[in-house]
Amino acid sequence: MATAKINVCVDEGTKQAVEVLLDEMGLSMTAAINMYLKRILMEQGIPFDVSARTPNATTIAAMDEFEEMKKNPSAYKRYPNFKAALSEVL
Repeated sequence: MATAKINVCVDEGTKQAVEVLLDEMGLSMTAAINMYLKRILMEQGIPFDVSARTPNATTIAAMDEFEEMKKNPSAYKRYPNFKAALSEVL
């Protein structure tokens, strides 16, 4: 199979971070990009949601709450498992 070159400009920091991650996965940048392009063919489109939608107020509030929980985890009740958490609301 003949090959073709593709030149892509990307932020240097992004490139380096992705190379580290791909290396941990045992993949090269070329292999990852080829996988992405083949997936586009399989899906007949971009294989993830691409939109300009902004989250609604409820979603933004949930994301803000999550960030607060990450900053101050001791302020929130913890459960040993999902069943225990669920039993409190049922």
